[in-house]
Amino acid sequence: RPSPRSGRLQQWNASLATHGDDTAEATIGAQEFDLHATTKVQLYQLLGEWEEPDIPPSARKNDTPWNDAQGSVNDVLQFRQAVSLLDTPFPFSLAFGKSSTREECVGSAQNVYDRLMLQTPNEDMLPFETMSFVALDRNDSIDDAKMKRLIRLFRPDRSGKLSKLDFIKSVDSVYKKFRMLRASIHNSSQIDEAFESLINTLYYFLLWMLLLSIMDLNPWPFIASLTGVLVSFAFCFGSAASKYFEGLLLIFVRRPYDIGDKMAISPVDDVSNPDGSSAWFVEGVSLFTTTARYATTNEVATFSNGSLANSRIINAARSPKAQVYVYFKFRFLTKRLLCFATVWRASSRLDRGSGLH
Repeated sequence: RPSPRSGRLQQWNASLATHGDDTAEATIGAQEFDLHATTKVQLYQLLGEWEEPDIPPSARKNDTPWNDAQGSVNDVLQFRQAVSLLDTPFPFSLAFGKSSTREECVGSAQNVYDRLMLQTPNEDMLPFETMSFVALDRNDSIDDAKMKRLIRLFRPDRSGKLSKLDFIKSVDSVYKKFRMLRASIHNSSQIDEAFESLINTLYYFLLWMLLLSIMDLNPWPFIASLTGVLVSFAFCFGSAASKYFEGLLLIFVRRPYDIGDKMAISPVDDVSNPDGSSAWFVEGVSLFTTTARYATTNEVATFSNGSLANSRIINAARSPKAQVYVYFKFRFLTKRLLCFATVWRASSRLDRGSGLH
C-alpha cells in the first residue's frame, strides 16, 4: 500500500522534467553499456582519468586547524571533526562501504546501486523516488532544500530514472571534491608552518638585538662594519628578493587560486581570448612555487610565485558566470523550432558539464 508521504515524492518525481536532460542521453548507461558485464577497466574509461592528490601519511597528525578572529571554539572543534571524517576508510558512511581510494569508492557505489535496485526489481534503472526518501525530515515531510541538492547532484532524466553509470559518476564527483579539500587543508597547513618559521626568525633576531642592548653591548658598530658586504649582496640578490616578496604577497594576500582550481595564465596587457583560455589545474602551492598540470597535454609545470604575481590569472572555479560562445550552422530552410531545440539541448549539456568549471 502506498505511503501517505509518497504523494509529495511523486510530485517531485513529476517535476524532474524541468531539471533533467533528454531521455536518449540519460539512458546511455543502461542501454549502450551493460555495466553488469563491464570490467573495471572499461568502467574507469567511462569515468575518465583522474589522479589522487598527493597527501603524505603524516598530514593526518600534523595538520591542526586553528581558530581565526571570527570563529569560535565550537567552530574549530566541528571543523576538526569534519576533517577527521575525511581520513577514515568510510567517509560516506559504514552503510556505503569503504572509500579510502577511488577504486574502493567506485566498487562501493556499484554495491549501493544494486541494493537500491532491489527495492524496484521490475525497473531497468533506479527510480529517483527511491532516493528521494533521503530528503525526508523528522516529520516525514519533504525538505525542499535537500531535494534540490539531490537533483543537482544526481541529475535524473525526465522520466525520473537514474542509470548506474550516472549514479557512479555523481558519487565519483563528490569523492574528488572531498579529496581535493583534504589536499588543500594539508597544503594550507604547510604554508602556515613556513610562514610561522619566517616570523619566528624575525622575532628571535629582534629579541637578540634587545638582549644585547640590555647588556650594554652596542651591536650597531658590528652591523655597520658589514654594510659593504650587505650592499654587494643587495646588488646580487636584490631582484630575487623582490620576486620572493612578490610571491609571498601573492600567496598570503591575493590568494588567486587553490588546489584543484582551473586557471589560465597570461600577461596583463594581452587581450582575453573570447573562445576561452588555455587552462592549468593547480596541484600544489608553496611559498616559492606553484605546481600545475596543463589540461590539454597533461604536462606538469612549476611556476615561481614571483613570476605569477605580475600575470593575469583567470580562475575558472571562481567564474561561475563565465560566458562561452558556441556557433551553430543551419540550413536556410530549417524550421525555427528545430533550431531552438538543438540550441537548448546543447546548452543543457554544457550546463551539466563533465566536472569542468
